[in-house]
Amino acid sequence: MSLSRRFYLEGDGSLYGPFPLKDGTTITVGATSYRLLWPSAAENRHAGKLTEIVIPRLELHEVPADEALRRIARRAYDLDPDGKGIRIDVSVQDAPAVSLHLENVSVLSALYEIADEANLNVVLEPDRLVIQSKSMPE
Repeated sequence: MSLSRRFYLEGDGSLYGPFPLKDGTTITVGATSYRLLWPSAAENRHAGKLTEIVIPRLELHEVPADEALRRIARRAYDLDPDGKGIRIDVSVQDAPAVSLHLENVSVLSALYEIADEANLNVVLEPDRLVIQSKSMPE
């Protein structure tokens, strides 16, 4: 499965996009151009690992989303050459079950896929990644 993350910009009564959601993408709206950048390693020490650690195969069949997210965190730890993993805090209530089949997917992409399917927020903080129910404040 090839992941194709896209987003739109809305403003002044207009919808712009879709734009690919990847580091370095240039977005032009009218005469103004913007560049999408992931947080740098200085801003978030986990940002690099989130995209660099690749999970060869991920199979989930009707697994509660909070458990699926914890499995990803364990896989990130197991696959991290530094043996440190990534701090992923899961704050989810009444998580729906998710089913996914992904191959050669980064930890970040896997987390976003689960969050999308379970309607959860992903918040990148300086020292961790937080995944929470959308009803919770960010």
